[in-house]
Amino acid sequence: MFFSDSAKAEKGIAALIEGCGGDAEDASSTVGTWIVSGDWVVAAETREVAQQVVDDAAEKSLADDAEFQRWTGAAGDAGILSFYAAKAAAEYFDDVADLGKEFTGLGGPDELGADIDSAEVTDAIKDFEGMAVTVRFSDGALEMETATSINKDQQDLVASSVGAELVASLPEDTVAAFGVGVNEGWVEQVAEQIVASEGGDLTLEDFYQEGSDATGLDLPGDVEKLLGEGVAVALGSGIDAEAFVNGGVLDLPLGVKIKGDVEDIEGVLAKLEPQLGPEDAALLESASADGYVAIGPDATLVERVAGAD
Repeated sequence: MFFSDSAKAEKGIAALIEGCGGDAEDASSTVGTWIVSGDWVVAAETREVAQQVVDDAAEKSLADDAEFQRWTGAAGDAGILSFYAAKAAAEYFDDVADLGKEFTGLGGPDELGADIDSAEVTDAIKDFEGMAVTVRFSDGALEMETATSINKDQQDLVASSVGAELVASLPEDTVAAFGVGVNEGWVEQVAEQIVASEGGDLTLEDFYQEGSDATGLDLPGDVEKLLGEGVAVALGSGIDAEAFVNGGVLDLPLGVKIKGDVEDIEGVLAKLEPQLGPEDAALLESASADGYVAIGPDATLVERVAGAD
């Protein structure tokens, strides 16, 4: 952690540790310990570990590492928060997952809905090359940019530019948004991965049939039609936190914008509506404009999301 005033940082961190029930002077404190080196505060489990980090960085810092430069450079300009994971971090992913299970109370694969030791997860860990995340302020907004390795299967699923195009087309007062573009055939690829992860007698045809029975859709075709070339989820301004807590999603200014064949998308929505109750059907207010369809619980916002330049 970098601080512009080390003396104030020492006092502040000491107060924080003591506030958490620890002893700022005790190297065996249950909340860890820290040392100050120049303008940096290094926190670790023990002072010995913290000092080792300082000594190693003085000899050769991460800034000299080619892979660090590669991923942080790909994540764009510096910001208020940076995260970096080297290729070597992959060997600890299983430990992190186990820690997450302990923290959440989810004890095993059955409760998580997927096996952390599945071949797909193992291959993904093996193919991991590194990643970096930067969070920064940009034009009055909080922006997060991520760069990471992506395997061939993932490249076949995701279209590189459509997600950004959709987000850029949202109303200017959008508070937060997420967009992704997809390539033709993506539904079948995802379905094949799900069926393979089950490791049982479930076939791809059985999977599609179960999904069709549950939704009233013709799988996989209707799902591809529904999400078209890509989709963006937008959170508009004027969020009423109290209404959301007491009501739910229907009280959020949410809009989903899809790029695709308008007739196809609206046809799939017409199939979905009878499967929903009156209250849930209100989520499917829709509007279309210039090759886009917008969906959401607020008809006024949906119109704006569909037609924004």
